[in-house]
Amino acid sequence: MKKMILWATVVALVATAMPALAETLPATFGLRATSQHVWRGAVVADEISVQPFASVDFAGTGFGLDLWSSFAAQSREVWDQSDRVDVTARYHRSLGAVWQPLSFDVGYTEYTFPNLSVGDSHTGEVHLGLAAELPFFSASLTGYRDVNVTERSYIAAGFSPPASFLAGLPIPGLDLHFNVGFSDATDQWGFNDFSTILNWNLPLAGLVQAGPFVGFSYADDSIDPENTNYWGGVSVSISN
Repeated sequence: MKKMILWATVVALVATAMPALAETLPATFGLRATSQHVWRGAVVADEISVQPFASVDFAGTGFGLDLWSSFAAQSREVWDQSDRVDVTARYHRSLGAVWQPLSFDVGYTEYTFPNLSVGDSHTGEVHLGLAAELPFFSASLTGYRDVNVTERSYIAAGFSPPASFLAGLPIPGLDLHFNVGFSDATDQWGFNDFSTILNWNLPLAGLVQAGPFVGFSYADDSIDPENTNYWGGVSVSISN
């Protein structure tokens, strides 16, 4: 109980500080609390996890920086086995000269796992993706390649209803996304996982948004023997 009170205090302090940070930088800051941490179909932490994140775009250049992290909130030591911090440098550009709805994204992510041994505590991953905003749906195709520890690859095909359709629903703030992943995690290319996430972000005072989210994934046996996972939680973010 004392640990849960401590984490609730930390969450409240971060949420209070986010408006001041967002006024200083052209960025998005947020915090999510989720019932479990599932990544690419596998359960990383089967317990409540707190996930701070931030994103900065350098206007007019196409460059940006993203920070995403996850920390188990229960029965933990200084560093937990599932703790991780991801830092991504990316470049995004529209291909309007070729086809107006098309854009591409390229970047590099440094993954840090503070509790693992020195050789496994860091790894890097490059990615290259294409996205298109079409009349009836939005689609993306992104390839990822670990260039350090695992040297594995992952391909994600994403689909979601167009923003114009979601904006017209009687329930504002909904965001629905589907993902199908393929990888060579077993030394052979094959199905990795399917997942879907529904977010409901409600505008609050000023630049703050908050709301619940739910997720579902189904993975290959080699990725997660349990196959099926469900999770849910709440998020709060602020952007300018």
